[in-house]
Amino acid sequence: MSAVLSLLRSRLLRPVFIALGVALLVQVLVAVALTRSTVTALEADLATRLGVDSQHLSGELEQASRDVTSSLDTLSQNTRQRLSAGLSARLKDEQKQLRATLEKALKDSATDMAELLASHRLLDEFEDLCGRALNTIRVRKHRSILAFVPPFICHSCTYMCGLV
Repeated sequence: MSAVLSLLRSRLLRPVFIALGVALLVQVLVAVALTRSTVTALEADLATRLGVDSQHLSGELEQASRDVTSSLDTLSQNTRQRLSAGLSARLKDEQKQLRATLEKALKDSATDMAELLASHRLLDEFEDLCGRALNTIRVRKHRSILAFVPPFICHSCTYMCGLV
């Protein structure tokens, strides 16, 4: 180590060491400047590429959004059509069932009404028949009783009039 110190103190080698120190300092400064300019250029290039990529990605996202909206609209329309068709068919089936039920009820009601009219005529005829028989009481006064008499009893006018 003392040899190195003696060399540094030497007058002949001192300018060489100074020149080497200055050259080393210049080399470090040039390397820092080049690195700084390279980093700045890389930052600018990266910002430009990111801007382009973000615009491209934004465009793709907008297109995807339009596609999704279009698909959802189509799905909504198809669902409405299928639901409408299904409900229409179901409504038609229920209308057919309701029509059949109402027709049956009307037929039953008409049958009941016809039976009621027939029984009313039968009572009138029975009343006339009993009124013409000799040993009878007027049945007209007791018509409410005749409403509860089963039809098989109506064969015998005299028996019926005897009940009254």
